[in-house]
Amino acid sequence: MANRTWAAADQGTSSSPSWTTATCRRRRAWLAEHAGRALVVLRADSHETQLWAAACGCGLALLPRFRAEAEPALRRIATPAPVPPAEVWLGVHGENRRLSRVRTVLDCIAEAVRSRAAMLNPSEPAGGAAHAAASRESGGR
Repeated sequence: MANRTWAAADQGTSSSPSWTTATCRRRRAWLAEHAGRALVVLRADSHETQLWAAACGCGLALLPRFRAEAEPALRRIATPAPVPPAEVWLGVHGENRRLSRVRTVLDCIAEAVRSRAAMLNPSEPAGGAAHAAASRESGGR
């Protein structure tokens, strides 16, 4: 994986909330360990940007499996080790979370995520994890 091109997640700065979570730190560490010498041709903190970059042949990307599998231009590739799972957070101001209208929305979102658990966190097929995605045409260069 180290000799492939990557459309990688942006490491951001300390003021970037998307890179302050433990999930993001674990994924950055995974990339550093398994693809540390790879040529990174794009850094973006948007999975959609990474998805379309990979689909257009820019390189490999670590993507949410449910989203990548819905894109016919991408294919899953084997990874040398399982990619750390992502967490889903739902934030709301403490003073508002007990308001009935806010609580209703929060409960609805939480139920939607729970009801889609199998899609969001599918079990791995026999043969191991493969969470990186590459363009079907480029093969991830």
